[in-house]
Amino acid sequence: MAIEVVIAGMGHRGRDWLKEARASERFEVVAAVDVDRRALDTVSDELEIPSERCFTDLSQALDQTRSKAVIVATPPDCHASTCETALLRGLAVMVEKP
Repeated sequence: MAIEVVIAGMGHRGRDWLKEARASERFEVVAAVDVDRRALDTVSDELEIPSERCFTDLSQALDQTRSKAVIVATPPDCHASTCETALLRGLAVMVEKP
């Protein structure tokens, strides 16, 4: 059974994580999150993530999906708040330190 995961941050590292998660049968990417709508549009177009699974707000993504984990690929100054949002919901979190 695949782990449903949200990936927060669609910069270079986030897109790398998205590709790796999608290539693995262990994960199902249920949402992509970024504050920049243009980054989400690029992900939707280039990596074929449905636009209805692209969010500019992590809380909204978590409310509208069935996620068990969040991969945090945001800029370092956003790590704490992004992790806190996921952890307070009881989700597993993977974050790289800067």
